[in-house]
Amino acid sequence: MTVISYPNIQELADVQRWDAEAFTPYLRSLDERLRNDSTLTSLATITHPAEIPRVYSDSNDAVPFMRAQNIRPVLPDMEGVVHISSAVADGLQTNRLKNGDVLVTRSGAFSGVAAVFLGASGSCYTSGEGIIVRSRGCIDGAYLAVFFNTAVGYALCRRAVYGSGQPHVGPKYLERIRVPRFPHLEEKVAGLVRDAHDDMQQTISAYPEAETELLNRLGWASLTKRRRELAYSAAFSELASSGRNDAEFFQPYVRRIHAVLASQKRTIADEVALREEPFTPCRGQRFNYVEIGDIAPDT
Repeated sequence: MTVISYPNIQELADVQRWDAEAFTPYLRSLDERLRNDSTLTSLATITHPAEIPRVYSDSNDAVPFMRAQNIRPVLPDMEGVVHISSAVADGLQTNRLKNGDVLVTRSGAFSGVAAVFLGASGSCYTSGEGIIVRSRGCIDGAYLAVFFNTAVGYALCRRAVYGSGQPHVGPKYLERIRVPRFPHLEEKVAGLVRDAHDDMQQTISAYPEAETELLNRLGWASLTKRRRELAYSAAFSELASSGRNDAEFFQPYVRRIHAVLASQKRTIADEVALREEPFTPCRGQRFNYVEIGDIAPDT
């Protein structure tokens, strides 16, 4: 479907760009609705952190280093965060995060996605793959992260993308975003985000404890430990009966687990049924959909 928009010369001059994607009817309608609201640059500073070589460290004094893949909607995913040496971190003051900082993914398929960092100030650094939006004190970063992830906020963040080969969110375009203010709602929204963060922090320590307790009660604690078994073999009949021949499936520690499970003579199919019916969406009707990329070991 063709969409036609007719911006005037003043609109082009105001945003200092003339690409069609920045002037869709939807974006222009948002401009009209939000024209009396504050610009992002009046509420926060926008900083593009320094780029550094991808050299990570596992030393005792290493500090967490957040990459684009850790920036998820509203709250960052701290699983799999790499570390950099404290010596490198000392020279990266622009990359040092403070509590309440909002990170906006700068490039890639998820450019424009925002998350708020609610850890201790100075306890984590970020890469140049994200833009740091730091409140000047008159708006809560937790509320700002939620706004950026709404349909309106995300559309405005995506509007700040420029370039063709490898599109990037431009700081000078991002700072022009207008942010609607709802004093009482902002406090409530920010409080919910901080409560969610606290719950997730408790889960980080509780989940391993629960897993350890389960393995101990099953008597599997020693069974699941990976020994240093660099070479192993399997009979051809095992490959035929299992219907697969990938080496990972026949690792000794996996086969030991399978042997214990097989003694119960039950399979997952005895407990649950696999849903295989096709789904046909109806035109004009919304439906819930879970992206494969959103599936993690714990959620």
